[in-house]
Amino acid sequence: MYPLSQIMRRLDAAVFAFLLCACSGTAWAAEPVTSASGASTLEGAACKGWLACSPSGTSPAPALKPPKPVKPSVCKGWLACGEPDPTVSPVPEAVAPGPVPASLPVAGEPVPQIVLPAAAELVPVAEPAIPAVGAMPAPPVPEKQTKKPEAPSRPAPVSAPLVSPFGQASLRNPAAPAAVLQQGRGGQFRMGLLSFGMGYEIGALNNIEDQIDDTSERLERFTITEAELTAQVSGSASQADAEAALKNYVVNKVNTDVIDVVNPVLVSLRREGQVTLFGEAQVPLTPMVVTVEAWGGSLMLDASFQALANTSVLTTPLAALDPNAITVVVIPDGSGGYEATADFNYDDATANESSVLVKAALIKQYGLGYSHNVWKSSLSPESWGSGWLTVGGRVKYYEVRLVRAAVRLKDNDDAEDTLKDAESEDSTGVGLDLGAQWSSRYYRAGVWVNNVNSPSFKFNKLDLSGYSNPTIRKDLQAGSTYVMKPQVQLESALYSESQHWVLDTSLDANSVRDPLDREFQWLAVNAAHVTNTFWIPGFRLGYRENLVGTQLSYATAGLTWFGVNLDLAYGLQTIKYDGDTYPRSVMLNISSSMTF
Repeated sequence: MYPLSQIMRRLDAAVFAFLLCACSGTAWAAEPVTSASGASTLEGAACKGWLACSPSGTSPAPALKPPKPVKPSVCKGWLACGEPDPTVSPVPEAVAPGPVPASLPVAGEPVPQIVLPAAAELVPVAEPAIPAVGAMPAPPVPEKQTKKPEAPSRPAPVSAPLVSPFGQASLRNPAAPAAVLQQGRGGQFRMGLLSFGMGYEIGALNNIEDQIDDTSERLERFTITEAELTAQVSGSASQADAEAALKNYVVNKVNTDVIDVVNPVLVSLRREGQVTLFGEAQVPLTPMVVTVEAWGGSLMLDASFQALANTSVLTTPLAALDPNAITVVVIPDGSGGYEATADFNYDDATANESSVLVKAALIKQYGLGYSHNVWKSSLSPESWGSGWLTVGGRVKYYEVRLVRAAVRLKDNDDAEDTLKDAESEDSTGVGLDLGAQWSSRYYRAGVWVNNVNSPSFKFNKLDLSGYSNPTIRKDLQAGSTYVMKPQVQLESALYSESQHWVLDTSLDANSVRDPLDREFQWLAVNAAHVTNTFWIPGFRLGYRENLVGTQLSYATAGLTWFGVNLDLAYGLQTIKYDGDTYPRSVMLNISSSMTF
């Protein structure tokens, strides 16, 4: 084996040029070079492999194995790379080029092993000119070597629920899934392991039990004694005057002690007399997001169900007692006075059609969506103007079961039993969502429309044959058809430099009604600390408010630990019942998802 230093002195300019071309990944045929002695040293020598070079017409040297991988940190100069190889002599740091021998090793002689750095690891170094050969230009640096590193990707949203009703859910916008691809969050699949929530909502019936008990006690105590009637007619100038005075007294007594006591309770029950229970859940492993990089977008499969039940009170106030409904008898007692009796028939107390209306809904939803990246800014990721635009759509198939039943307050029938006996109405429909989202390193903004095509579903028919009050009939007939009207939703988010702090807001641009005819238009603001590890918890705090309908507001809080998201929405309005204070509404949600 030739010492490496001797070989270096024997290499002519053509071999050195070959080394340069080998480092740049190109094999060149070395041109004939005349040595210092005038002898042709290499004629048509072809280079194959790494350094298996031989004169043309001779057998090529045996192919050598590629050099061992080396670490760039130990490379010095052009040819001193990698850890020392015991089979190769070290190269002196500075070797002056000497005369080129008249010949090179012929076929069959050992060929030295020279370890070269990979092309991507080479750094151009100015080299002195070599005799008989002009100075070679430095090999071009690969494009990826000169590309400015992009900003680090946002941490995986471990502490942000995949689906949650308590804030801005990450996949409510049908354009959101494709943004995962551009954000480089890692993984081509996302799926929810579990997600379920429940809650209640109660009308503002402060101390309603006390109001009803007080009204009942006052009605039980109501009476008009004979002494009271006699006192009203005493001193009357005539029998006619005595009868008129008696009627006026009875009317005022009944209206004040009965009607005026009962009606406020009926009005309060009509306005706030409702209780709602609701729950929702995702089918396990949904929503499932599959990112197809070749398409530049993502597919999303979703399956969920929602159950709701509501009890409301439909009332009409009692009419004032009509004096014509009173029968009075005034008889002179022979001593200048009168004996009086009175009777009245108040039919409205027994004919009042105030009722309890019970409604329930079960909604199954199956969705298939696709979102696509349509444009990406060429600005630096550090710029606020950089980002990418995604658009998406989602088709939803609904299976809806709706049922309702009505029971008069004066009847002894149980509303729950009546609802069980009612025949539900089953129907299906298709909904379409469309959305767009702009995402960047520092912020996100999106807009989408739910149920563009307004699918509708029918409730079962109510038997109204026993109702004559026009107000009650109108209330019972209202909401017989549930229409999923289009709703425009807006959302935005700001990210900190570290990407671990997030401030997001969402707003429904218009109000819609749910199957129970409750009206909603949500405003939500949330601040969150996002982590990308399972054992460090992430947390979020926020506020949300229904701008219409009940106008309830909530304080929201959430925690993510070991991949499980726990969210709570606690109503800020309260009611008093049996001496204790309770929030009018509470919602709880538990979810978990995974990315791989």
